[in-house]
Formats: sequence, structure tokens, C-alpha cells
Amino acid sequence: MILFNTRYSFKIMLIRLSVIIGFICSGTNVVFAQELKYSILGLSSESKLNANLVVRSESIEIEIRDINSLVVTTKRVTTLLNDNADRYATIYEFYDKTRKIKKQELLVYDKFGQEIAKFKNSDFQDVSAISSNDLYTDNRLKYIEYTPTEYPVTLVYQSEVATSETAFIEPWTPLPVPYISVEESSYLVRNLAKIPIRFKEFNLEDYDVTTNHTEFDLNYTMSNAPALVREVMIPEFRSITPEVKVALNSFSLVNVQGFASDWKDFGAWQYNYLIKGLDELPPTTINEVNSLVAGITDKKEITRRVYNFVQNKTRYISVQLGIGGWKPYPAEQVDDLGYGDCKGLTNYTKALLKTQGIEANYTVVYAGAEQRDIDSEFASMQGNHVILNVPLENEDIWLECTSQTMPFNFLGSFTDDRNVLLITPQGGEIVRTPAYINEANLQSSKGSYELLENGDIKGEVIINSNGISYDQKYRLKSKNTKEVQEHYLDLWGELKNVNLKKVVFKDDKESVNFTEDVQIEAQSYATTLNDKFIFKPNVFNINNYVPRKSKNRRYNFIISRGYKEVDSFNFKVPSNMTADYLPDEVTLNTKYGSYHLKVEDNGDGSFTYLRELSINKGDYQPDEYENYRAFRKSVKKHDNTKVVFKKTP
Repeated sequence: MILFNTRYSFKIMLIRLSVIIGFICSGTNVVFAQELKYSILGLSSESKLNANLVVRSESIEIEIRDINSLVVTTKRVTTLLNDNADRYATIYEFYDKTRKIKKQELLVYDKFGQEIAKFKNSDFQDVSAISSNDLYTDNRLKYIEYTPTEYPVTLVYQSEVATSETAFIEPWTPLPVPYISVEESSYLVRNLAKIPIRFKEFNLEDYDVTTNHTEFDLNYTMSNAPALVREVMIPEFRSITPEVKVALNSFSLVNVQGFASDWKDFGAWQYNYLIKGLDELPPTTINEVNSLVAGITDKKEITRRVYNFVQNKTRYISVQLGIGGWKPYPAEQVDDLGYGDCKGLTNYTKALLKTQGIEANYTVVYAGAEQRDIDSEFASMQGNHVILNVPLENEDIWLECTSQTMPFNFLGSFTDDRNVLLITPQGGEIVRTPAYINEANLQSSKGSYELLENGDIKGEVIINSNGISYDQKYRLKSKNTKEVQEHYLDLWGELKNVNLKKVVFKDDKESVNFTEDVQIEAQSYATTLNDKFIFKPNVFNINNYVPRKSKNRRYNFIISRGYKEVDSFNFKVPSNMTADYLPDEVTLNTKYGSYHLKVEDNGDGSFTYLRELSINKGDYQPDEYENYRAFRKSVKKHDNTKVVFKKTP
């Protein structure tokens, strides 16, 4: 399959093209009969607008021959307009024991449509598709990494891939990423096996899409789709572009046949054929866990101790071999080896809890900082990660079983606030993971510093982080001295010649709170002008973020989590200085958030800088975007406000 998104460490995507030039010579006259649609001259100004790449034509034909036989034939003709499209010149197909590449061919044409390179099946590099976390995998790929020497350049890629797995049917995503335009894309599903088929359409109404379906076949064509510009803070890109998902009610996954038309049935199949019976553990391990929880009746505390046991005993490493790409390795094997992938470690934790009479649910999720949902209305093989749900009487516990450092019952930004699939003996159930919203993501800072007569400063700040703020900070404790130094130099970029006198971290996993205690010295912080000293009272937490302009904005903008910052910095000036200018108190209130700033004169040569910033989670209309930018610009302005002190005679 040709993908526009990356897998493992290889560049994304693949494009397929074709150019024809005919030369007709007669006597001393030479006539060039060139088909414009395959040369740069055939590109319309509309298709080039905002585009780095133009899909001239795309044909994806999926032929379902049997419950365990599927063939995908693809031809894609694309023109790379500039070097921003270089990543699409890496062409690849994955294969394994169930997936065979029957054909691969790449032709390359210059801007006039003349062939300049040709790559046959044997010219493609054949390598293992192993990643840094894989111990072993039987996935391989064949690829060409073509490097254009001039632009525009046109690629014609053709492939034929046969597989015995029908649990996955490649969806139609003709506009997968921004800055790609499409002249024509077609998608045909031939259901020769006449297996009941389901499909779901997304975002087709705003595009020139025609359909020609029959009782068993699906046929889509899209024409003249302009390139989309990437807008900041948009929803997940695939949620706003055309897509058709397809699934069979009867399917095969690595020679395991299944049947499902809804999530309940689909989850039951996964439980019975992929998970059930993999929870056996050796008596020695059961006895060890029994001793660990002896005398404890609280199920939450038992779950906590089991989770800590898993974190201390195992490590994450991926093994993607055959059905192991989808089915967990047995708990007994993980126990013996001391490692496993997300499936194996989750199943292992589940099995350990079962020995204590605590039932837990193997849970499939789309993991990543971008909150992507399992589609609750379309049952199919989805997700890229597995976590564990432990439903106790008064609350649900969520465990990330691949991490040796994650706090108990904390998911962080990797799997928070999204629809996931619980796989239970009774079937599949769509639920939502916990959300860390607004004030839950609190960073509070309390510090003090002293301005010296030469303009240098020295001081200390204690920063406490919770929620997603914790998630962004707690890995600092694992960094070396140089990495920690670089972190604070970047964070406090305006400080000159910073010397970190002390850095102490405290990771309180019980309360999910991370504390940074940092002492600094910095030179020439204040600017001197005659007898005046000018400096920013906000030393430790200046927020300069302003989202970039978005002309003629088309889509809503999303604040996915929200957060809150509360700062209190006490600063002292030399006894021979008096305040010449202190900023007025500032209060900003908007639907997107609020801001408060105040500088207080304590009357003893010291002053207190108070700051509070709240950003509110929300899905906001496009015409509100400039209002949000104005709010962020105001925050930046006031965070950078300065005070002026004057030396007294």
C-alpha cells in the first residue's frame, strides 16, 4: 500500500505518474505531438495554486476474491513542483508472509514529459522494516528513494499487491495532507466474493465526487480538488478532508477468520480469537504478587502495587511477527522474558490483576499527541496502541503498561481524551479516556531574585507542574547535566550568561506533581540608561506564543486541552534605587482565556510580580481566530512589560 503518512523511519508517501511524448518526423520538418496532460504545460493554474505536488491521476482498484484473498492495483501520476515535495519521491510497499508484492515500477519524467529514469521491480531496495523499538519483525519493505535534480518532475508509480488479510481494506483518502492538489482520483472496490460489505463516507459534499455503485462494488471518482493550506490549530486533518472507509462483515486476519458488523461483535471476536486464554502465569510469579498485596483489601491499592510490579519487572520492546502483530504474546512468556510490546505488557498486567480477582479490559486506542478517536460508528480494525482499563466500583483506572516511569492511573497527552475500544468477554464497547482540561493542567511558580547594582541578577524559582504540564516536565529527571542546561537556556532565552547554581527535581507520582527547584545567576539582565535601570520583572515565565496569521481562514480552530499558569515572583532592588515606573494592573477576560498582571510595591525595597494566565479548551469558529490572536498578542505584550528604577543621589 502507498501511504502519505510515515511508518517506521522512512520518508512518507509514494506517488505514481505517467507522461507521454510523441515525436513525428517528416522530411526536414519536425512536429512534436505531445500530450499536454503529462507535461508541465498540461497543469492548470488552479491545480498549482498552494500546491507542492499535483496528483495528475490516481487509480486504486481493490479486488476482493475471497475471504482470505485481496489484490490492490495502484497507478498514481504525480508532479513534484518544488523541493518541498521531495519526501513524496520516496516510494515504498510493505510486505510479509501474508502480503506479496506482485509488481512495482517507477518511471520519472522531466518537465517536458521526456523519460529520464526507469526503475523495475528488481531495482527497488529490499530491507527489513524494523524500528528502534523492535526486537524482531517479519515486516519488510521494498523502496526507491529518488532524489530530483530539477523541478517540476513527474513520477509514475504502478504496483500490484496481493494479501490473504481482508480485515484491513485500504480507505480512499484522495487529499491526505495539505499542499497537494488532485486533478483526478478514482477508487474502485470489486467484491468478487460477494461478501457483505460496509462503507462510510466523510466530507465528500464539498468536492466534485461522482459515484457509480453496484450491489457488491463501490466506485468513486474525484476531480479538480485544489490544494489545502495548512491552518494552525485545525482539527485532525483527516477529519476535514474526503475519505471513504470500507470493511467486510466476514474477514481474515493472519489466517484467523472473523465476523462482525458492529463494535459489540467485533470486540467479541477480538476477545475470543486474539486475547482469550493468554493469561496463564507461573506459580512462582503468582506467589510473588500474593506476597506483594498480602493483607490489602482495597482494590485500587492492589492495582497500584501490581502496576508498580510490572514497571519494575518489564521493559517495552516490540515483537511484530505474524499474528503477533495483532495478538498479545502469552502472559507466561512475557513474565519469563521480562519484556513485551504494548499488547503483551497490557495482557500481562491484566493477567496479574486477574490472579487477585480484579478484572481489567484490554483497550485499543489511537495513541499520539493529536487526539484521534476510534470511529464509534464504524466497526473495523482500528488503533495503533493498547492500554489497560480497570473498572473498579467507584472509578475507572487507566494504565499505560509500556512505561516504566508513568505514574499510576495517569495517561498524559499520549492517550488522553479520546474514544477507545474496550475488548471484553461480552464484546466491544466504545468509551472515552480521561480528559485533562484547563485548571487540571496547572503550572504554579514561586520565586525570588535580586537585582545587583551592575545589572546582574541572582535568584531561585520553584515550579510545580500538574496534569499535562507534568507530562511535559517529568522526563527532565532522566536527562543528563548538559541536556538540563540546554533546557533552561532555551526556556529562559533572554537571560545572558546563565549559571545554574542548583537544579533539584522532585517527582511525586502519588499526586502526579513535578517540582523544579532552580537557582540561577545571570549577567546584564537590566539595561542601564544614565541613572536608570530597565528590566522585565517576569524573569521565569514569559509566554511569547502568538499563532500565525491565517488569511481567509476556512476551518474551526481547536484548543485541545487548555491550561493555567500562576506565578508569584518577589524581587529586590539595591537600597539606592527607587521605582520610576511600574506597570498598571492588567485584567483581560475573553472566551478563550483570561490574564491578570499586577506589580506590587512592598515598601521595603522589594516588589512582587503577580501573574495568572488561563487558556480554555474549546472548538471555536473561524471568524473568531483573529480575536484569539489579539488575546495572545496582548498576553505576549504584557508578559514582556518592563519596570524602570532610578538611582537616588
